[in-house]
Amino acid sequence: WRLHSNNSSVALNEDHIERQIHPGTTPVYDKNKYPSNEVSNAKYNPVTFVPTLLYEQFKFFFNLYFLVVALSQAIPALRIGYLSSYIVPLAFVLTVTMSKEALDDIQRRKRDKESNNELYEVLNQSRLVPSKDLKVGDLVKLQKGARVPADMVLLQSSENSGESFIKTDQLDGETDWKLRIACPLTQNLKVDDLLNKINITASPPEKAIHNFLGKISYKESSSNPLSIDNTLWANTVIASTGFCIGCVIYTGTDTRQAMNTTTATVKTGLLELEINSISKILCASVFVLSVALVAFAGFHNSDWYVDIMRYLILFSTIIPVSLRVNLDLAKSVYAHQIQHDDTIPETIVRTSTIPEDLGRIEYLLSDKTGTLTQNDMQLKKIHLGTVSYTHETDDIVTGYVSTLSGKAANTANISTSRRDIGTRVRDMIVTLGFWHNVTPTLEDDDLTYQAGAQEEIPIGNYTESVGLALFKR
Repeated sequence: WRLHSNNSSVALNEDHIERQIHPGTTPVYDKNKYPSNEVSNAKYNPVTFVPTLLYEQFKFFFNLYFLVVALSQAIPALRIGYLSSYIVPLAFVLTVTMSKEALDDIQRRKRDKESNNELYEVLNQSRLVPSKDLKVGDLVKLQKGARVPADMVLLQSSENSGESFIKTDQLDGETDWKLRIACPLTQNLKVDDLLNKINITASPPEKAIHNFLGKISYKESSSNPLSIDNTLWANTVIASTGFCIGCVIYTGTDTRQAMNTTTATVKTGLLELEINSISKILCASVFVLSVALVAFAGFHNSDWYVDIMRYLILFSTIIPVSLRVNLDLAKSVYAHQIQHDDTIPETIVRTSTIPEDLGRIEYLLSDKTGTLTQNDMQLKKIHLGTVSYTHETDDIVTGYVSTLSGKAANTANISTSRRDIGTRVRDMIVTLGFWHNVTPTLEDDDLTYQAGAQEEIPIGNYTESVGLALFKR
């Protein structure tokens, strides 16, 4: 098998076969051979919860030390006090830790349930369908602000140009909007044609979020190649006004985000590792102290090694078992304060195991200042070498722009031979008016602008303020 797109190709072997998708008419047995679209970010299940957590707790020297001390009280020769005085504190520590982990996992399952039960309008079923029940081949209609529930091919956009913007920050961490384009072959088709007369060929699932090869055919008479520009990956968000129609091509574990997600593990903070190291030092010190005390008394007793062990047990309180309880409770309180801080609204603490690591951040690396700000920029001055204009002189610039003829505006026939300042200003405004990737949209009868690079939007706002508004690409 081989897919061709834009003069590039990818060979497919028998283990990774391309999939043929017929929107709305894909046979049920074909749909069911693909993974379910239900997502799960839970770390544990009822069977693995206790064994996994006990292993994670006792692989640390701190907890293992207290376990050995507690078990030693079952030996009559080493018994110092009541067995419960050693078992109960350790059991309490483990109960607090396990309760915290269980609560975190319950919160994850709650978020998963909300995501899985989010309703979407599926055109081939003429009803709202939960995200977890979406199948390969379903046609889904998405409105502005909607989360994309599965990997899709963009078939139509409410924009005449077929353009649509998406936010991919949950996928690649980038806050700028990405431009996606509906396939020209399907942009103007009726819904019935989308359901009955097109066929999509998609490459096998892969991890690379910037790669995709495919083909779409209409009535088996015409076809177009598909690339990454025609895709909507799962958990991106529709940013454009209006709606989009996409066809599901990958679900569940086949989606790009799922394939790039590693298996959740129990996280350990640096503070716990440091406490574990200090505990080893304290234990070594206690052992040296115990040997020294026995040595001062002399090794005449044949059970001198039992005396050393009894001293070790007596001095075990030097390492406070309550430290773990205090630490776990402090983490839970800290996580709660972060999540309910009015200065950072809508913050979600997904694990209360390592919130204190936030206090260890020394360097914050950023590729640009826009990552740290809200990109609330304005174009404040234009400069033509001999003269400049600011917002205080916008009326002068508006006067120059008002002399622009319709023909000049449509053809952008800019002449460099004319030297009067009015013409130079007017020609520059025209150049600013189209020399960008800003897309105009009508939102509540107001003209607004969208762009992949948010820094370009102030250009559209400025030219509109002086009388030259971009209303269509």
